[in-house]
Order: sequence, then structure tokens, then C-alpha cells
Amino acid sequence: MRGVGAGVPAPPDRVVGVGHRAASTPAWPPAPRRPGRVGKVVLIGGLLPDDGQKYADLFPIADGQMPFPGWEPFEGPDSDDLSPAQLSSLAAAAIPVPEGVARGIVRLTDERRFDVPVAAICPEFTPAQAREWIEAGDTPETARAKHLDLIDIDSGHWPMVTRPAELAAMLAGM
Repeated sequence: MRGVGAGVPAPPDRVVGVGHRAASTPAWPPAPRRPGRVGKVVLIGGLLPDDGQKYADLFPIADGQMPFPGWEPFEGPDSDDLSPAQLSSLAAAAIPVPEGVARGIVRLTDERRFDVPVAAICPEFTPAQAREWIEAGDTPETARAKHLDLIDIDSGHWPMVTRPAELAAMLAGM
């Protein structure tokens, strides 16, 4: 994760970094690099990555890439609200993740990151479930965030597809 955000110019005002599920990982490390400039980090369907974990080693690697695994791993609350057309469109648009990225190790060293406010938008799980995971020690990085909001959105894993206006309104209010 070294270098994430290194090429991002300093914005004129405070910005909001946004990531979805595994892509929540790159939204977090740059936060302390611009003290006073990152107003919030928003995680959609994910919680903060922990130092030392693999970035996204979620599915089998084939030919140096982690391809979309099909819909079986997402059956149930993750995808129940997607139409057949949306399922087909998402699968067709999926881009394989390079093995080096999927198995890359997250390195978090700047303690200022815990001062950056975090909002976790909870789609296929509830804020209460997220709080249980945090309190059980399942996500130590999230537990250390000094300013954490858990926000419910009634959707599956892809609210940007099934609830785009509601998600956009949430993000605009950040």
C-alpha cells in the first residue's frame, strides 16, 4: 500500500475518501498524509483494514489474477436485491484483480489516521452487526477509530446499483 495517495494533489478544501468493500483498503492509508485535508473516510460495505492483513485475498487466483468468482459466494443478502440484468451487467464489467494486489500486505504506520472521522455505510449487514464485530475484536483497526459512524442503508452489497440516489445523498451529506 506504499504510495497510495502520493500522486494526489492537495485539494483546496477537505475531501472525503470513499471505498467499497475490499476497495475500502486504499481509502484508509492516505487519510493521515494530508492532515486537516481529509475530512472523512467512508466505507461502503466494509470496515477498516488491519495492519499486516492481505489486501483482498478473497477468491482463488488463476493465471496471476483473481477473477470474478461468479455469483455463488454472493448468494443471499449480498445480491438478493439485484435483478437478473444487474447481475449480468456487474459480472460482465468485473475486472480481475492482479495477484500482487490481492495478496499484497496492508501496512499502516501513521497513528494520525485514527483522528480522521470514519463512516461505515452498512448495506448487507446492520450497524448493530458491525458494532458486534468491532466489540468482539474482529476488526481492531475500526475499534481504534476515534470518530466512527455506522450508517444503515437497506440494500445488498451493491447499493450504488440498487439504491444509487439514496447512497449519493448519503455521500453528499458527508
